[in-house]
Amino acid sequence: MTLQQRIEKVEAMPDTQMFYWASYSYASNCPNFWAKGSAGYTTDIDNAEVYTKEQTLEQLKCDRAQDVFYPIESVQDAIYRSVDSQKIKTRI
Repeated sequence: MTLQQRIEKVEAMPDTQMFYWASYSYASNCPNFWAKGSAGYTTDIDNAEVYTKEQTLEQLKCDRAQDVFYPIESVQDAIYRSVDSQKIKTRI
């Protein structure tokens, strides 16, 4: 999809549309979302920043192919809980 097509797709959405932003990379099958407060990336949706349509259009103008923009509704439909085995303290 070209930059212009991406811009037109976002412009066609309601002004109230909110987005999660991600990089092109994944951790397992989880997108690396931009973290709250520009604190790097996160796969934890609770720690992901939410952006407005206006902010998303501004970021699109940077024309960075690695930037991926997800309408929040499409992400909400894909959320599931999992356990990070690296954080389990006791194993017998």
